[in-house]
Amino acid sequence: MSKKRASNTSLDCPTNKAKHDVSRRKFIKVSGTLGAASGVLGVSGQALGLTRKAPPRYAPEHREVIVVDSGFGGSITALRLVERGVPVTIIEQGRRWDQPLKPGEKRFSENLYPDGRSTWLSSTTVVPLGPALPIRKTTGVLQGRRLAGKTVLNGTGYGGGSIAWGGVMVKPEEQIFKKVFPKEISWEELQLHYDEVARRLGRASLPDDVADADCYTHVRVMKEHCERADIKWEPISTSTNWDIVRDELAGKTPAAITKGEAIYGVNSGAKGGTDRTYLK
Repeated sequence: MSKKRASNTSLDCPTNKAKHDVSRRKFIKVSGTLGAASGVLGVSGQALGLTRKAPPRYAPEHREVIVVDSGFGGSITALRLVERGVPVTIIEQGRRWDQPLKPGEKRFSENLYPDGRSTWLSSTTVVPLGPALPIRKTTGVLQGRRLAGKTVLNGTGYGGGSIAWGGVMVKPEEQIFKKVFPKEISWEELQLHYDEVARRLGRASLPDDVADADCYTHVRVMKEHCERADIKWEPISTSTNWDIVRDELAGKTPAAITKGEAIYGVNSGAKGGTDRTYLK
């Protein structure tokens, strides 16, 4: 046992320490000589690859109007300006989700089994509807940040939040509107704009023939319970192309909305968005 301990501590013996000291002095001496030689020969740190390459410089560009956002607010603002002859440059965080697809390839992540396309630069999902799931970190469609103890979500991509929203388009009743908004914002004046947004985004309620499908059983059950409880039933309006949903049900296009796709994008294209309406 004593020999084993001696072997483990042999680097601390005087003889080995002297050898290491000599080796260190030689190293410093040689390094100093090489440094001096490089100075004499005019070898710079840049030639040795020791400095970072300067970033490229671009000529300055001037724009009359820059809109930072391509979601609901930014896209409508940009469109109104362009309609009046004002050129607009839009800046958005993220990419366009209109890439060509290979046969069988999907544009967006699925809801139940998300991948990196679901989330912006995170190794886990950020939707607070269950446990965070591990994913590959890449530039997906939804960003989550913790602010003031709350999780704040925003869309990341051309189309902003309209890519990652649920498609719900509930128009507030007048009495509720006036409780929330200041009197300077007129309910009456906004009716024209509500109608225009509904037209562009395809606002519509669930058709009866689609509601009869198995995947909408929950809607029929909810309606039945409301009627039994004498609660007013009103179908929720959404930005949905119901003809595409019918194709999903008929098997003409792969299921998307009919199997719950929404917040990560809808692969069938049945959900409306500003990237395919206001920004076209």
